[in-house]
Order: sequence, then C-alpha cells, then structure tokens
Amino acid sequence: EGAVPYWRVAFEKQCGQEHSLMIGTYGMVSNISSDGTYNGPTNNYLDLALDAQYQYIKPQHIITAQATWIHEFQTLSGTNAAGGSSNLHDNLDTIKARLNYAYRSSSFGTIGGTLAWFYTFGTTDSGLYTNGTQFVSSASGSPNSSGFIIEADYLPVKYIKIALQYTVYTQFNGAASNYDGLGSNASGNNTIYLYSRLMF
Repeated sequence: EGAVPYWRVAFEKQCGQEHSLMIGTYGMVSNISSDGTYNGPTNNYLDLALDAQYQYIKPQHIITAQATWIHEFQTLSGTNAAGGSSNLHDNLDTIKARLNYAYRSSSFGTIGGTLAWFYTFGTTDSGLYTNGTQFVSSASGSPNSSGFIIEADYLPVKYIKIALQYTVYTQFNGAASNYDGLGSNASGNNTIYLYSRLMF
C-alpha cells in the first residue's frame, strides 16, 4: 500500500589487481494489506541489512565469498486484528553465507562449485506459524530454519550456464523432525534440481 522505499549503499575497495572487498547496507520499508484489500489496518515491515563480499580474480581462477544478514521488524496490525498472529510485533532474521570457486579454461569453458549456508530465525508466534497444515505449519510456532546449498556449475560459453543444485535442510520451522506435529521432517524439504540460464 503506497510507496515502498528501498535503499542500497556500498563501499568497494580494490586491493591490487587480484583482490576486491565490498561492504554495504540495504533495506526496505513496506505496508502490506493482510487480506489483499485497502480496507482496515495493514502490516508494516522494516528490513535492515548488512552484506559483504570478497573476490580473488586471476585469469583462470575466481574465488568469491559473500555474506548477508537481514533483520526484519514486523508490526502485524492487520494480521493480528484478524486473529492471524499471536503477537502484534515480531522479528525475523536471515543470515546467508556463500563460497564459490570457478576455473576458467581456454578449451572447455568454465567449471565451478558453490557451498552456501543459510539460517532463518525469529519470534515464536503460534498464531502466525501454527496453522495445522502439514508440511508448512510449525508445531512450536517457530520460523527457525537452516541448511546448506551445494551447487556444481558449467559454463560452456560465458553467457550460458548449466547447474545442478541440492538444498539440504537441517531444521525447518523450529525442528529437525516432526516439525509440524504431523510427522514431517526437515529433510523432507530437501530439493535437487537441474537448471540452465541464458545471460544477455
């Protein structure tokens, strides 16, 4: 509802010809209707984030390390008034870290791999997260989830990417096992997929 201001500020430092470092911040403010209409109270979200990146670049070798932390302040006026949340105010944090290596060959393109870790945690809210629906509900009312992402990449040419990605959940909605109270385990959300991308 209304404008959604977003900001991004970053400082980048080049250290010689091979190393670069970036530190930044970004965020957003939004008011969202809880029922899809413009009537009644809305939910307000304020996201504040920090991120950083390090790169080592040689003609054949590229190493990239990235990390970000997002803290979200939630004022759930619309959802709470409708009985959809136990709390008026909630917080939600997301932390992600990623390490990528790529080898550029003059004969067969570029091959690489990525290892990433993610962790989401926040305020326990049984009204918001416990809805009794299998696979998506949280029996404890917790949004806490964590896991790893493993990816193998191949770029036969610089504008075509083929990748195989596997996501492993060690925790989902507050638990590793029976997180919804209906027998679902975090590992049941593990996903693997093959994708390709054409870049212009």
